[in-house]
Amino acid sequence: MTVPSVAASRFCPACDREIEAFGPGPGGRPDARCPHCHAMERHRFLAVLLRFLAPVVASADALLDVAPQPQVQHVLRQVGPGVYVGADVAPGRLVTTLADLTRLPFRDGGFDVIVCYHVLEHIGDDRAAMRELARVLRPGGIGIVQVPYRDASLTDENPAAADDERVRRFGQADHVRWYGTDFEQRLLDSGVHARRFHPSDLLTETDLHRFAISDEPVWICRRRAAGAAPATFTLHGLQPLGVAPPERQIGPLGPAERQTVDRAAVRRLLARHRLGRLVLRTRRLALRAVGRLGD
Repeated sequence: MTVPSVAASRFCPACDREIEAFGPGPGGRPDARCPHCHAMERHRFLAVLLRFLAPVVASADALLDVAPQPQVQHVLRQVGPGVYVGADVAPGRLVTTLADLTRLPFRDGGFDVIVCYHVLEHIGDDRAAMRELARVLRPGGIGIVQVPYRDASLTDENPAAADDERVRRFGQADHVRWYGTDFEQRLLDSGVHARRFHPSDLLTETDLHRFAISDEPVWICRRRAAGAAPATFTLHGLQPLGVAPPERQIGPLGPAERQTVDRAAVRRLLARHRLGRLVLRTRRLALRAVGRLGD
């Protein structure tokens, strides 16, 4: 491993490179795009999250990656699920199966892990897509979901809107909604338990700045069993040395996932960008994907 220079100011966890600065994103947004792998803020946090969940992902018999993103393929290859399925409506280099998310051609409970990042806002019938995610997710498996989200209002949507209206209301011509505070209820109504958390729940302010990760929420999802209340699990965030990490109920996951996150993978990631200071400012260099249900 190359020892990082003290002068380097930023680090991209998607491609494991130190860089001088992140480039602008859409609309000139600063600190957005990695100049090497072109990962945006959301891709960089997904790369971190996949490393945190490495034992869960690596033990998966099958992982479904909806609309595969090349920016996180480096990390997915590292954590290595048994079978990787990249699904999209259009062919592409990473697409292994042409599929419509509202009518997936997979058996019930066929996937241990599903990654669905910035997809649902493109789909007219998002509830049908959510039901399909619930159907193909194995009981006890996990889904990792992110969508454009505003926490001050309900979902704003219009699948029939013209392109100019979509740009004005939803930010892009291929978006049909901007999700709001009813997003988790939509998932629940479709058969998915979901818990929201933020990058700041896992990473220090130094990490967030170094990786240039914005604090946009991500949802960890579980298939809802009929009549069952959601379980919870304890997620331990990275905290400065000497500060006890708070327990955060992110859930829901079940006993089948009682595994400790890959400490070595997280340690290597953090060491790359902190080695110049010779100190890893963390008390815990791992989180538990699932542990002590009911704590």
